[in-house]
Amino acid sequence: MGYAPKFNINEFAKFFSKEEKVKQFFDIKEEEVDPLSKFVGHTARAKVSKNKLLETIESPSGDSMEIIQDFCQNGGVITNTNGKNLCIETDNGDSFELPRFCVKILQNG
Repeated sequence: MGYAPKFNINEFAKFFSKEEKVKQFFDIKEEEVDPLSKFVGHTARAKVSKNKLLETIESPSGDSMEIIQDFCQNGGVITNTNGKNLCIETDNGDSFELPRFCVKILQNG
């Protein structure tokens, strides 16, 4: 009764592999998919309480409470990303990492 079109997956795969623009479209690399990297250089402010910051801060050195006080008062600049964490530097030169949900990112401009 009805006409069923013939579909050969192997031929389709060969056709697809020859199409350069299609290959480029589907060629997604992990380093290009870091959504937080677009925030490097932006100003950051605390979005959660000081206690929550104290629980989540990852600081290589220095007094965490002093760093948090400075960050809550003056904010900081996002210098890098590390997975889901943002690396932030304050005006005093203190560097630390916080998860994205703890930080409000301000638009530069």
